[in-house]
Amino acid sequence: MKAVKNRFIQISILTLVALVGMSCNTMKRNFLVAKDSIATSVKKTFQGTKNSIVSVAQKSPITRNDEDQDFLFAQHQFNRRDFSVSEFYLKKTLANNPGDLRAINLLPWTYFFQKRFDKALIAFGQASTFNKRNPIPIMGKAWCHFSLKNYERALESFDHAERLMPNSYEVHKGRAFTYLEQKREDLARQELLQIFGQNEIEDIFHMWNQWSQNNPDAVWEIVPSSANSTSIFTLPAEHPRYRSVLWGLPVNHDLPELDAAWKTYHHGKIKNAIHKFEDLALKSNPALDAVNGLAWSLMKAKQINKSEEIFKEILDLYPQFIGAVNGMNEIKKIKKRQAVYVQYYLDLGKYRLAKEKLDELSFRYNNWAHPYNQHGKISLAQKKYDLAKDYFQEALEKEPNNPIAKDGLEQVLKGVDKHLYKADQALKRGDYKTAALIYYDYVQDDEDWPSDKFGTAHAYNGLGWSQFQKKQYRYAIKKFIKSVEHEDYKIDASKGLGLSLFAVNEFKDAVPYLETALQHDPGNKDLGYKLDWAILQSETPQAAKVYFEKILKEHPLLASPYMALGWVHYNHANPDLAIEYFLKAISLDPDFALTQNFIELLSKERFGWQVYNSLGWTYFQNGRNDKAMQMFNTSLQIQPNRSEARKGMGYIFFHLGRFSEAKQMLEQCLSLNPTPNPVFELITGNNAIAPFKLQTTARTKLGRIHFSNGENSKAISLYMEELKHQSDQPDAYDGLGWAYLEQNRALEARAAFTMAIRLEPLNNSAQKGLRQAKQDIAEKRLGQKTASLP
Repeated sequence: MKAVKNRFIQISILTLVALVGMSCNTMKRNFLVAKDSIATSVKKTFQGTKNSIVSVAQKSPITRNDEDQDFLFAQHQFNRRDFSVSEFYLKKTLANNPGDLRAINLLPWTYFFQKRFDKALIAFGQASTFNKRNPIPIMGKAWCHFSLKNYERALESFDHAERLMPNSYEVHKGRAFTYLEQKREDLARQELLQIFGQNEIEDIFHMWNQWSQNNPDAVWEIVPSSANSTSIFTLPAEHPRYRSVLWGLPVNHDLPELDAAWKTYHHGKIKNAIHKFEDLALKSNPALDAVNGLAWSLMKAKQINKSEEIFKEILDLYPQFIGAVNGMNEIKKIKKRQAVYVQYYLDLGKYRLAKEKLDELSFRYNNWAHPYNQHGKISLAQKKYDLAKDYFQEALEKEPNNPIAKDGLEQVLKGVDKHLYKADQALKRGDYKTAALIYYDYVQDDEDWPSDKFGTAHAYNGLGWSQFQKKQYRYAIKKFIKSVEHEDYKIDASKGLGLSLFAVNEFKDAVPYLETALQHDPGNKDLGYKLDWAILQSETPQAAKVYFEKILKEHPLLASPYMALGWVHYNHANPDLAIEYFLKAISLDPDFALTQNFIELLSKERFGWQVYNSLGWTYFQNGRNDKAMQMFNTSLQIQPNRSEARKGMGYIFFHLGRFSEAKQMLEQCLSLNPTPNPVFELITGNNAIAPFKLQTTARTKLGRIHFSNGENSKAISLYMEELKHQSDQPDAYDGLGWAYLEQNRALEARAAFTMAIRLEPLNNSAQKGLRQAKQDIAEKRLGQKTASLP
């Protein structure tokens, strides 16, 4: 590593001189941090020279004594676009303080960005009652009406918002797209002319025509499904500002100044734009819109390091903000263009010139793994393996998990020791016997561990994993205990040691190693679950209960604390409460629940068949029909005379298109239980304005089968019977509408579809049916008028 540091020492000194007086406060990814005080860090950003930027965001951790902790955490999760968690904590905030206006105003936006426009509409209405002069909930209502295809009401709401917020960009945009849906293109163009140039308008019309081509029932994305997806809220014409996706963030009181700064940016007056965005960013609680503008302006001014630093900090707080995502992608393209010359010299074998260019890139761009990887490749070509290893390790420090650096280290090992390389490759492809034999050659004579002999620690670690994979856990533990002492293998060996100790039920000893491994791989669900189980088994019941209840407060959508608390209550002779926790864990992650211990518990408890049904439905909802069928079959073997398993199997057969088998199972279900519980099915695609869960029943499913077989009268009879049991069943009304249409009963179909939409506004199948019913009625009336003419 010294060689690398010496090579770049001059660059480091120059960088320090250039960045003197600046401090970098990189945000730590702590799940319980919420306050984004962008203002504080932007002020630090501009210490020294006016354009100096190091950090754009700081957050202060929330403590459990903070009265605002639930709202602040909800706000933090909203910024990260984890809207379901944000919704949970906003509701918790309102349960403790029903009059919290911040939560009341933010909650509808969590529904909206989850595309639950029907719920959002109600919540916006409630928010509006607290302040009739606040245009934001009215704008939200307008977009909800638009999303639910209530275009006249959308226009009314946009007009209402304009009276409170004249010349609003969002009002012009909303009305324009509403007019486009109504095929009033001239009016749409007039609205767009207020906010876009002619070229952007033509692009929008072209995009809209492509969306609408040959598909009048297509459902457009109002809000983006991912950071890069195109939607009405992320139009390409709005690049790089994207103001619509900022709804729900704190109100921006500097909008005229921001508009002026962005106008300056688009006119190409970048230096002036930087000054304007800078002034806005230095205010207390600056808008994300201003910080994003500053980053883009700096990029245009070729101040790439400063721009990149800001984008990274934005993405720490707002990981899916499209402005910053696109900014980082643009920076990558700029760097790649700069690296072309280096690759040219490398291809010619002119390493000296390549090194000079790499040094220039390293000076120009901070925290970029590419120059180090390229230096590593040069050193590899020159067979300077120690130097190459240092470069690749330095690249991994810049960008953890960089695949080029990892491959480079493998090539270093291949050059230094072909046998160890061969062992690693055998381990990678699952040939554990061959790998173990090669590794063993390196460690069999090791009497004075720790040893400085090259490859010994590597061999111990590899041998440990080979034995772990062969389930020789005791042997693996001995090897990992040695390799974990070596700094290069501490993390990987900790993982192996923790998993091996866990496998032999030495849970208390496994905990610290699993914790170390999880700290370096926080997204590893399997490690997290094993750590929780180890804690459950090694702590006293009371201590485990306190620990998992605390985890549950912080991670309400994680399966393992529910499962652990289920075991705690089960072991305390409280099976009724235990089953509630078990079922919740199953609904979140059925695979995690199916441990051997849990399967053994189910075999001897009276509630076993119910749990298997719950597992079956969870697998069904996740689209895993084979596993679902297996669970329902197991339940049926335990309790042959129950209806629920038959209903589940009927639903699976229906989704597989095996209608005769589905019909048989559903009829058996209804003969055992005339009113089985409804099933909520996730509806997506063109039959949904946005993904939603539709309440269906065994009887409506039977109706669908008869309808698909052309037996419309039988289908209608089943739908009508279901409505006698449940008068507000949305699937029954939708099915009834389509069956009526097939019988040319358009007036009755219109009434059925209207009711279906009222009960489930996101049901686009009913919207399509209603449009067709209205068209049939209009054509019939037109035909009658034509026939009556002399």
